[in-house]
Amino acid sequence: MPVADLNFSSITVSHLTFLSLMIGTYFFTMAGVVNPFTMSIASNVVGIGGVALSLYSIRLVGRRTQLMVGTAACGLAQLVAAAVYTAHPGTKTSGQVLTAMSALYNFFYCSTISPYAWTVGAELTTQRLRSYTIGLGSALNFLLAWAITFSAPYFINLANLNWGAKYGWIWFVSCFIMVAWMFFFLPETKDRTLEELDELFEAHVPARKFRSYECVKTRNAMDHGIAEEIVGYEKEHNIMVEDVNQTEYERK
Repeated sequence: MPVADLNFSSITVSHLTFLSLMIGTYFFTMAGVVNPFTMSIASNVVGIGGVALSLYSIRLVGRRTQLMVGTAACGLAQLVAAAVYTAHPGTKTSGQVLTAMSALYNFFYCSTISPYAWTVGAELTTQRLRSYTIGLGSALNFLLAWAITFSAPYFINLANLNWGAKYGWIWFVSCFIMVAWMFFFLPETKDRTLEELDELFEAHVPARKFRSYECVKTRNAMDHGIAEEIVGYEKEHNIMVEDVNQTEYERK
């Protein structure tokens, strides 16, 4: 349950602050970007492309890998944007870098973190606690979203701290903290049945070894169940044959 809840919260920690900074027309205007509204629209279009890609990549690449790579890429985008803006604030170069990192961030976020966090959250929870876990994770997500959305303007605005894109230093760190957490605690759920996940958790398999672990207990149970089904079918078939033969004998 904590795994799923923390996974939901990573949506907010890695995205909403940077979204308010790097995607918003207002922030592009402050950073001196030419045609800020057009750049904001273009960045969102790139994000839509990332969502479309996730529809195919979810069948090919594991959830753990996708989330770790996507979160690391988002962190690097924030690092580059913050570093360039710190060195050259308000210049044409920093505006161009800011636009590029915004699009890059949006692509990786929409193709990995956004869809996979909800997928993993649903796959890791038990049937009995799923509704409670998803509800608690969603509540935590929106609570953090409110807190970040409320506080972000005080860091960005000229009348307050006036950090601008330097605010990305904070969220670069948070992204890589999440990557480290995922490496140690986020299991791989791709191609695993509910029974296999139960066996993995009962065996206390480390998260990073979920993918290579062979669920012998579950496989044996499935093989035994299939064998019983075959035997049951054969018995039923024999009974049917006997009944037919008996009917034919009685007719004679």
